[in-house]
Amino acid sequence: ARLTLKPNVLGVTIAPEPRDIRWEAIHTPQRNRDSRESLTNILLLLGVILWSFPLTAIQAFATAEQVALIPGMEWVLSVD
Repeated sequence: ARLTLKPNVLGVTIAPEPRDIRWEAIHTPQRNRDSRESLTNILLLLGVILWSFPLTAIQAFATAEQVALIPGMEWVLSVD
């Protein structure tokens, strides 16, 4: 459900009985959890690296004078 400030909007239901849950389907082997965690960390590191290089390059060239050349951004030079 969407988050909202209106009261009584979120629907709540009673949890199922423990005997109705397939408990054998809940267990995942430690090896699977470890490999998923490693893959997630590698993808996160790769994302940070791939995000950082272009951002650093843009920041290096984005001086106030260069930004002021963009139409409508002249006010940047007047900021103290």
